[in-house]
Amino acid sequence: MTQDGKLKILIADLSENSINDRTSQSIPFTDLGCLDVPEGYEPDDIKNIVQALGKLIVKIVVTETSPRRPDVYPGTTVQYPKGSITGTGRIDFVKFKGASPGTRMAEDDNDRIKIVTSTSAVFDQSEAQHTTCILNYDTETSDVIVLSCQEVVADVESGRCEIFCAIDDPDVAQQLVREIYAFTRLHDSTRIKYNTRTQQNLVLTVSHPDGLPKHVSIGSQYKQQTQYTTSGITNSIYVYRLNLGNGCCGAPIYRPEKFTAMSLHPHSYMDGSVGVSAVEYEKI
Repeated sequence: MTQDGKLKILIADLSENSINDRTSQSIPFTDLGCLDVPEGYEPDDIKNIVQALGKLIVKIVVTETSPRRPDVYPGTTVQYPKGSITGTGRIDFVKFKGASPGTRMAEDDNDRIKIVTSTSAVFDQSEAQHTTCILNYDTETSDVIVLSCQEVVADVESGRCEIFCAIDDPDVAQQLVREIYAFTRLHDSTRIKYNTRTQQNLVLTVSHPDGLPKHVSIGSQYKQQTQYTTSGITNSIYVYRLNLGNGCCGAPIYRPEKFTAMSLHPHSYMDGSVGVSAVEYEKI
C-alpha cells in the first residue's frame, strides 16, 4: 500500500486529537447491550448493523508466513506481522450449486466462499496451505466451522487480499448467502437514514483481537485519503481511531454512510493510536 505525505499528515492529525474513551471502546460481540453509541446515531440501528456484520466475520489463522513479507509497512517503521499469526476476514461472496449467476469466482463444480481480508493477515498464495478460516467463533463454546484455504489472491500494493475456501455443506452455504443479503439490505436502509449527516465520522468493526472470540470496536473519528479515481469510482485509504490490536488485521471498517456495503475497507495496521486501512473503492 502506498503511503505518501498526505497520509502521514492524516495520521498525525488523528494522533494529536484527543478522543473520549467512550468512542474507542471494544466489547465482546455477545455483550452488545453495553455498546455505547455516539450521539446522533440510534443505538438499535448500530446494534442491528453490528449483529448482521458479525455473522460474516471469520477468524483467520496462519501457521507459517511467506518469506516475501516485508519487514515494515511501506513508508513507515511499523513492523509487518510474521511467523504464526491470527487475523480477521469478512465473507464477501458464496458460490454454490443453484446460486444466482454473476459470481466472479471460477466456474467449477465446487461450492466456495470468498473472504476479504488484508495482506497483513494473508500475504500471498504460498500461505494458502498454512491458512485456516474459522466461522461462528462468537464465544469459547461456539459450534464453529473450520475451513481450509484453497486459493489466495493478494494485491500487495493495495494491501487487499481475497481468500477462497471450499464449503461442503450446502445448507451452510445457503445460510451464508442469506446473511450477506440481510447485511446488505440493512446497510442500505441505514445509509439512507444517515447519509445527510454533516459529521460522518462513526466507524466500527467486528474482529478477533489476539485470536479471541469476536469483539466489537467502535470509534468516532475517520478521515479518507483518495489514491486514484476512475469511472465514477474512487479508491481510497481510511485512517481512524479504533481500539484494535493483534488479530484485527483484515477486519472490515464499517461506516453507516458508505455507499456500498460489500466494499468495506479491510484494516491493515496501527500507526500508534491510529488505524490505517488497505485500499478499497467507493462510488462517488
